[in-house]
Amino acid sequence: MLGSAIAVAINAALKPLGLQIVRRQTIEALVGVHQQANSADSSRIDLESKRLEIESLRSTLDHLRQIIRERNDRINEHESTIISLQDNVARIQDIAQKATEYDKRLNPNLLEVEERYVFGTGSFLERDLHTHTFTNMELESARLLYSLVLLGRPRVVVETGTHQGYSATYAAQAMIDAKIAGHVWTIDPYDSSHLWENTNAARYVTWLQDISFNVMDQLPEVIDFLVLDSEHSFDTLSREVEMYEPRLRIGGTMFLHDTLVFPEMSPVILALRDSGRFEMITFDTPRTYRMIGKGCGVTVLIKKRSGDPVNSEPYRIRNQTPREYFANRNDDFSKMVLSNSVPFHLDTNIAISTMSNLTTDDV
Repeated sequence: MLGSAIAVAINAALKPLGLQIVRRQTIEALVGVHQQANSADSSRIDLESKRLEIESLRSTLDHLRQIIRERNDRINEHESTIISLQDNVARIQDIAQKATEYDKRLNPNLLEVEERYVFGTGSFLERDLHTHTFTNMELESARLLYSLVLLGRPRVVVETGTHQGYSATYAAQAMIDAKIAGHVWTIDPYDSSHLWENTNAARYVTWLQDISFNVMDQLPEVIDFLVLDSEHSFDTLSREVEMYEPRLRIGGTMFLHDTLVFPEMSPVILALRDSGRFEMITFDTPRTYRMIGKGCGVTVLIKKRSGDPVNSEPYRIRNQTPREYFANRNDDFSKMVLSNSVPFHLDTNIAISTMSNLTTDDV
C-alpha cells in the first residue's frame, strides 16, 4: 500500500514533465530495499550498543574483582594482625602469670612492705596508711640492686646501713633466685626487726650490730658487691670508701644511695669519679617530696683497676656554700646535685627530721 501511494505521488509529479511513469511495483521494491537497509542499520546500531554495554559490564566486573581482591588482602592483613595480637596477649599473660608466680615466691615480708609503697613519692606508708617514711630506699632502687646482683652473681655482698634490711633482703632474694652460693653482711649499730627474719633469706644474711669502722676484721678480705648507705655525711662516707674500697675486687660493683640529695656526700662521688679507676653512672630516683627536686639519686660504680685508696679530703667543701661549690664545677654530676639536693640553707639533720615526719597531707 505504501508503494502504491508513493507511485501515485511520483507519477503525478512527473507527468507534467513528460517523464516516464514509475510503476507501482518498482516503487514498492525500492521502498522495500530502503526499509531493509534501515533495518540493517538499526541492527548494526543495536549490536554496537550491546557491544558497548557488554564492554561496560566487563569493565565493571573487572573493577568489582579488583575491589574483592583488595578487600581479601585487607582481610588477610587483619587476620595476621589479629593473630599477632593474640600471640602478644598470650605472651603478656604468660609474663604476668610468671610475675604473679614470682611474687608468690618473693619474700613475704618484702611483699608486705611493698604493698604500702607510694610510687608518686617514692615513700612507704606506715601501717596507719597515713604517715610516710623514707628510711628504706625506693622500691625501684632496691630492684635495681636486685638486678645487679642477678647479673654480677657476687658471692660476697657487704652493706653499711641496714635499718629494716630492705636492700639486704633483696640481695639475698637475688641469691636465692639465681642459686648463687653467696652471703650478705650488713652493718648497723641500731637494733631493729629485719625483713629477712623467719624467711628463707635468713640463712643468707649476717647482721653486724656495730658502726662500719669497727667490723673490718669480721668481714671477708675480698668483696664482690659493696653497698654504702649508712650515715649521709662527708666524714662517714669518705672514711667508708677509704676503708672498704680497697677490698672491692676488680670488676666488683659499688652501689651508693642518696648521692644527689645530701650535698655533703656528693664530693666523695666526685673523688671516686676523678680517680679514673671506676666506670660510673648516676640515676635520678623517684623519691620526691617538698624538699627535693628530681630525686635522691643512686650511683653505681664498676671497679676497673686497683690503686691507692681514694682520698676524698681535697674535695671537702670549705669556705663556700654547697651551692657555690657545685656551681663552680662544670660537670654533669654537679649539675644533677644542684637540681636535686635538699635546700642548701638547711642543715642535714634538720632535713632528715623533716623527712621523717611527713604525712599524706604533706606529700
